[in-house]
Amino acid sequence: MRRLTDPISLSDFQELHGLPPTREYGRNTVDSLARNVFSESSENEFLQPRIEEAKRMSKVADLMATEAITANVSETVREVAQRMAGTQVGAVLVMAGDDLVGVFSERDLAVRVIAEGRDPATTPVGDVATTDVVTVGADDGIRAALDKFRIGKFRHLPVVNDSKLVGILSTRDLLVTAIERLEKYIEQVGYERKTAAGIDPYDHFGGSYGK
Repeated sequence: MRRLTDPISLSDFQELHGLPPTREYGRNTVDSLARNVFSESSENEFLQPRIEEAKRMSKVADLMATEAITANVSETVREVAQRMAGTQVGAVLVMAGDDLVGVFSERDLAVRVIAEGRDPATTPVGDVATTDVVTVGADDGIRAALDKFRIGKFRHLPVVNDSKLVGILSTRDLLVTAIERLEKYIEQVGYERKTAAGIDPYDHFGGSYGK
């Protein structure tokens, strides 16, 4: 039986509070995050106050990458793919001058170039990028971004402010944030449990700051 003063791990926390194991945050990352970390419909009594606070504090601008990697519409797929590999990103924003005209992702490379037998060395990235671009506002809340990810089945969203491109948001950004918040919740649970048991929460090595 787990004692009140026992350390609490991530798996313990997930079991105690009805969260799926971390390994399940893969294929359905956005839906998992929406349901278990940022969801307004969560019935978890422990997480709900913290979720509401996190949602109020979090805007897209807080999580987005401001150094978005771009490509000119006329560049070849090979050039763009090499840039993606060099910068370790999964998508680039395709530009015609100052105008955002598309998003080129790893999926576009696989489905529209390799699977169709196109030559990456001669195919303009503008011909194979996703041109029906959906954006999200820098001041939008995380829930708005989650809805767009889920409904459109996107993994990347360009971020705009007053119609000006200012960054890019990915499902990875949300996942990292969700995990960081879960870790903070775990630390808080451990603190509260020790405090309730009359134990110094800072007594990690057999002594305390008060001794």
